[in-house]
Amino acid sequence: MSLVHSGEHSTLEVAELFGVGRSTVYRAIQRQRLAAKAELADASARR
Repeated sequence: MSLVHSGEHSTLEVAELFGVGRSTVYRAIQRQRLAAKAELADASARR
């Protein structure tokens, strides 16, 4: 995901690099975003 987020590579390039479809890369990005949101919510709830 860092390859896409850094702007060094497009989702298509990352997909080709790992031999997966672009939709797989998009799903992985979405999972990472959801996990980050959950961590933020958890941290806020602890306060």
